[in-house]
Parts: sequence; structure tokens; C-alpha cells
Amino acid sequence: MTQPILCALSGWSGSGKTTLVCAIVRYLEQHRGMRVGVIKHDGHCFPPDISGSDTRRLTEAGAVRTVLCGESGLVVRETEPQRLAIEPLVKRFGADLDVLLFEGFKHAAVDKIEVFRAELGNEPLFVNPTQYPQVVAVATDRPLDHETAPQQLDLNRPEQIAEFILDRHAATLRVSA
Repeated sequence: MTQPILCALSGWSGSGKTTLVCAIVRYLEQHRGMRVGVIKHDGHCFPPDISGSDTRRLTEAGAVRTVLCGESGLVVRETEPQRLAIEPLVKRFGADLDVLLFEGFKHAAVDKIEVFRAELGNEPLFVNPTQYPQVVAVATDRPLDHETAPQQLDLNRPEQIAEFILDRHAATLRVSA
């Protein structure tokens, strides 16, 4: 089994991570014919199932894992706290993918592209590599004048960012049959 190309898109809340991830997924699927998955970190304790729903009732009954499946897809809900380690997530959800993107995961030991907007007033992640490791590039809407900035990518050109991800991992590139 070949591991998919891995990359996190990390940054502060409101920086545009989800919008960028959506654009990258669309580009890779439409222009490169790749199978892409996304694992999103939720730092806000996402809400449980809708009150009264069958899956909520199953969880309340004590099910530690509930899988909802139908013609429109499959959703897995687990109630046990999950470690945010990348490797188990890749093994579990990435086996049949060409690319697996992680949205968030600022602290994870995986190559990441920082999504940065200066107007938010936050310090860039890349200036603190001990806390935020492996920032290999910054997608920004304005050039950064910072001596330790990694490669800068245009936040408004998701195709450029997608190609950067592919180029960086060219040695492991595989395309679905």
C-alpha cells in the first residue's frame, strides 16, 4: 500500500483555510483526476447529533461508534476522545487516496502550508517552529517581509498551491487507476 501525499493547511481562525482547502480539492479532482480526502481538526468541540435523531439515540444508549450510511455516503461518529496523531488517521482514512489534506493540525508533525492574513493581527505560525513544526510554505494575500518566512504562495491562486503540494511530494505521486 502506497501512502497518499500528505499536507496540512494550518492557520488562525478566519484565515480562509476551508475556502482554500475546497479550492485545492476541486483543482486536484478536476484537473489532475486525483482522489482527495480531507481530515478537519475541530477546536470548538463540534456538537453531537441532532437531538432525537436515531444516531443520537444510539450514542446515548452507549454506542462508542455509530456509522450512518446510505445512497448519499457514509458518516462515522465516535464518542471516545481521539488522539490527533497523523499516522493512525492516515492508516484509517487514507489507504485509497492520492492526496490526504489536513485542515488545521497546527501542532502536528506533518508538512504544512500556513494560511496567513496579516490583517487578522496574529503572529505567523512559522516564527515559532517549536510550537508549530514543519511549516514549508505560507499562502498569503500579501508578500511578507520577514527574514525567516518560508516560500510564499499566492493565497488567491489555489492551483499554484495544489501544484506546490504535488511538486514537493513528486517522488511519492501515484494516480488512481
